[in-house]
Amino acid sequence: MGPIGHPDFARLDVIGDTVNLAVRVQSWAGSNTGSGIAATEETVSLWTDAVKIGVPCNVEIKGKSTSVKLCEVGRT
Repeated sequence: MGPIGHPDFARLDVIGDTVNLAVRVQSWAGSNTGSGIAATEETVSLWTDAVKIGVPCNVEIKGKSTSVKLCEVGRT
Protein backbone atom coordinates (compact mmCIF):
# COMPACT_ATOMS: atom_id res chain seq x y z
CA MET A 1 0.00 0.00 0.00
CA GLY A 2 1.30 3.39 -0.87
CA PRO A 3 1.25 6.23 -3.32
CA ILE A 4 1.28 5.03 -6.93
CA GLY A 5 2.21 7.21 -9.90
CA HIS A 6 4.05 10.43 -10.60
CA PRO A 7 4.61 12.42 -7.39
CA ASP A 8 2.42 15.28 -8.67
CA PHE A 9 -0.50 12.94 -9.39
CA ALA A 10 0.12 9.96 -7.09
CA ARG A 11 -2.81 8.36 -5.32
CA LEU A 12 -2.95 5.85 -2.53
CA ASP A 13 -3.43 2.34 -3.87
CA VAL A 14 -2.84 -1.31 -3.03
CA ILE A 15 -0.99 -3.68 -5.36
CA GLY A 16 0.52 -7.13 -5.20
CA ASP A 17 -0.20 -10.81 -5.65
CA THR A 18 -2.87 -10.97 -2.93
CA VAL A 19 -4.81 -8.03 -4.38
CA ASN A 20 -4.53 -9.48 -7.90
CA LEU A 21 -5.85 -12.85 -6.75
CA ALA A 22 -8.73 -11.25 -4.82
CA VAL A 23 -9.89 -9.33 -7.90
CA ARG A 24 -9.73 -12.44 -10.08
CA VAL A 25 -11.62 -14.56 -7.51
CA GLN A 26 -14.31 -11.86 -7.31
CA SER A 27 -14.63 -11.82 -11.09
CA TRP A 28 -14.83 -15.62 -11.30
CA ALA A 29 -17.45 -15.77 -8.53
CA GLY A 30 -19.71 -13.28 -10.28
CA SER A 31 -19.91 -15.48 -13.36
CA ASN A 32 -19.70 -18.97 -11.86
CA THR A 33 -21.60 -19.05 -8.56
CA GLY A 34 -25.18 -18.49 -7.52
CA SER A 35 -24.18 -16.35 -4.56
CA GLY A 36 -21.58 -14.29 -6.44
CA ILE A 37 -19.17 -14.94 -3.57
CA ALA A 38 -16.14 -17.24 -3.51
CA ALA A 39 -12.95 -17.71 -1.53
CA THR A 40 -9.77 -19.68 -1.92
CA GLU A 41 -9.55 -23.04 -0.19
CA GLU A 42 -6.76 -21.60 1.96
CA THR A 43 -9.09 -18.87 3.27
CA VAL A 44 -12.01 -21.27 3.74
CA SER A 45 -9.86 -23.53 5.91
CA LEU A 46 -9.78 -20.76 8.56
CA TRP A 47 -13.57 -20.42 8.89
CA THR A 48 -16.08 -21.98 11.25
CA ASP A 49 -19.32 -23.85 10.54
CA ALA A 50 -21.22 -20.53 10.44
CA VAL A 51 -20.34 -20.25 6.75
CA LYS A 52 -21.77 -22.53 4.07
CA ILE A 53 -18.98 -23.66 1.77
CA GLY A 54 -19.49 -25.20 -1.68
CA VAL A 55 -17.47 -27.96 -3.27
CA PRO A 56 -13.94 -26.79 -4.14
CA CYS A 57 -13.03 -26.58 -7.81
CA ASN A 58 -9.71 -25.95 -9.52
CA VAL A 59 -9.68 -22.69 -11.45
CA GLU A 60 -6.95 -21.43 -13.76
CA ILE A 61 -6.16 -17.86 -12.71
CA LYS A 62 -4.28 -15.52 -15.03
CA GLY A 63 -0.88 -14.76 -13.54
CA LYS A 64 -0.71 -17.98 -11.49
CA SER A 65 1.46 -20.89 -12.55
CA THR A 66 -0.85 -23.46 -10.94
CA SER A 67 -4.61 -23.66 -10.59
CA VAL A 68 -6.26 -22.27 -7.45
CA LYS A 69 -8.95 -24.15 -5.53
CA LEU A 70 -12.01 -21.92 -5.10
CA CYS A 71 -15.18 -22.55 -3.12
CA GLU A 72 -18.53 -20.82 -3.38
CA VAL A 73 -19.45 -19.13 -0.11
CA GLY A 74 -22.91 -18.54 1.33
CA ARG A 75 -24.71 -18.16 4.63
CA THR A 76 -25.93 -21.14 6.64
